[in-house]
Amino acid sequence: MRKAASLLAAHSRRACNGAGQEVLCCWLPAAAPCSGSLAHQAQAPMFRVLRTAAAWPPEQLRQQREAPPAAAALAAAAPARGFSAEAANSTLAPCERPPVEQNANELDGALAAAVGQGPAAVLALVETQGERFTEHNVITALKAVAEACATDPGCSMEDVVRNEWFQALVDMLLAGMQRFPPALLAEAVGACGEAGASEEMLLDEIGREIMKHIPKLGPADIANLVTGYAALQHSPGVVLFDSLAAAAKTQRAEFTAEQRAAIAAAYEALGYEGKSPFEQGRLPC
Repeated sequence: MRKAASLLAAHSRRACNGAGQEVLCCWLPAAAPCSGSLAHQAQAPMFRVLRTAAAWPPEQLRQQREAPPAAAALAAAAPARGFSAEAANSTLAPCERPPVEQNANELDGALAAAVGQGPAAVLALVETQGERFTEHNVITALKAVAEACATDPGCSMEDVVRNEWFQALVDMLLAGMQRFPPALLAEAVGACGEAGASEEMLLDEIGREIMKHIPKLGPADIANLVTGYAALQHSPGVVLFDSLAAAAKTQRAEFTAEQRAAIAAAYEALGYEGKSPFEQGRLPC
């Protein structure tokens, strides 16, 4: 468990940037405050989430990763801004990486390849490569575990859920919940549903976070959320499902027949059939 905790801590290394630029956000252990100028501080279960006033454009981030400032320049900048060279030269925190990198990461390929070797192989990647994971990689790993267990006749999801590296994935989601796009959170619920991994705290926290982003949800996101919760027989609350139904009704024509049927069945399974945006066996108007 100590190593799993250190994996999470690895995401917090870049507290400040030594080149005199302000970092958009980072994960930082509560005992190690950043001395840079902060616009906002919010408490997370294991980390303090820091957000500063200025955001770097993606291109500048790429240049910073490819050509870090010289140690002398860092040392000169550090006293004036309270930044450290050690922090500036460490691995970029997930939130500092451009979205392009999150969607096209070589780790996704490694996770996909590990699926055929079983959930143990996927979780081994979490152990050895987890400190490099972006938010996208965390969800990919969760989905890979679900797929690997589903295709392995000898797999017990109950045992997998108790594995410390599966729990590390859950902790990474909980610690950085506000930085995961709503679509990725919906995929996380869908993956838990497919795997039969009933992590109630995670499911409830995702439900709370999703309530802030209902207008951003598309048909696939709504379907992932509703069917995932239904598969686990878990509901964070009727208000969430009322909100999802209202959002679905504004996009009725964009849902496939399969999505409509799955959503209707999910509402019925949870005892919310009267609230479903779709009726079983009927097309929407």
